[in-house]
Amino acid sequence: CIGVDINQNHLAISETNSQGNIIKSYDSNFDATGTVHQNINDISLSVKRLINIAKASNKSIVIEKLDFSKKKNALKAGYNKKRNVQLSSFAYSKIKYLIQARAKDAGIEVLEVNPAYTSVIGKAKYSKRLGISIHRAAAYVIARRGMNKKEKETVFQLKLAESERKMLEEHNGNAYWKKVQELIRANEKTLSQESQVV
Repeated sequence: CIGVDINQNHLAISETNSQGNIIKSYDSNFDATGTVHQNINDISLSVKRLINIAKASNKSIVIEKLDFSKKKNALKAGYNKKRNVQLSSFAYSKIKYLIQARAKDAGIEVLEVNPAYTSVIGKAKYSKRLGISIHRAAAYVIARRGMNKKEKETVFQLKLAESERKMLEEHNGNAYWKKVQELIRANEKTLSQESQVV
């Protein structure tokens, strides 16, 4: 299927095969900082590219269940805060509406999945290993979730102290990924402080 992670200025798209392995990933960019009419037009073009990809591959599209407040907070406190432009509730709902409407017109199934920790799992497990952005990795997690693929509670690319690894072993499910998220944020805060000192 095709997983989609909706971001401030692009759709991150990851396509999987029948085993749930990633085979392609794309970004479909748009500008949501203009007038309402300009924003809708640009978003429409981005969604059209997504629908064309789904039609060409004859695959379902998987998106996150809409939660305005959580998505806006995630974007606002994202990994690239300096470059983030807050995506309004209007723009986010418009993107979701357009995906669903255009997909229906094209006879493409759209599935919605729980958005919990998709970016964290993408960053911790797939981004570096697959050589793709965190957003594309999140889209990959979304696609796998749409296929009912379970994520093993392991982190492949984080440099963790032995005490941190032991602490993670005490958790499972969302509690595990919440702890991973805390470790990622603490690590990024430390790196940010070190760069300011230099």
